[in-house]
Amino acid sequence: MGAWAVYIAPMKPLTSISFLPHALSPAPQAVDELDDVDWPQPLAKKDGGWNPAPLEWLFGGFLLCMAIAALPLLGIRWTMPEAMRLGAALADTVVFALPVVVPLPFLFFGCAAALILQPRSRTPAAFAAFATALTIGLAAVHALLG
Repeated sequence: MGAWAVYIAPMKPLTSISFLPHALSPAPQAVDELDDVDWPQPLAKKDGGWNPAPLEWLFGGFLLCMAIAALPLLGIRWTMPEAMRLGAALADTVVFALPVVVPLPFLFFGCAAALILQPRSRTPAAFAAFATALTIGLAAVHALLG
């Protein structure tokens, strides 16, 4: 076979741990004896991890859509006051924000329904996102009417 031959030693079961002192090494047991041992039961896990509230994504989506749709309306008033009076900039803003303006009513009613119907969705983050989105929306309405 030559120099490349590999010798594979016959396998034998591990019955002791060689790096432990003799007094600490576990006594070898037969396989049948291991089945009869009363193993300790693991403790029940508490729900300490992050568990998102139901429909939590609605609040972030509503905030983002409101910001994308309303912030250009707020900025037009100070950047181009004469165009705001003509309505050309308003039309351009609405056309560019149309893909975001369309889902706003659905997101608003979804957020309101989640807050009313599902108590687990009443988290501080949900209230903050909803209130911020409503504030941005009201500021945009104020900019349009002013």
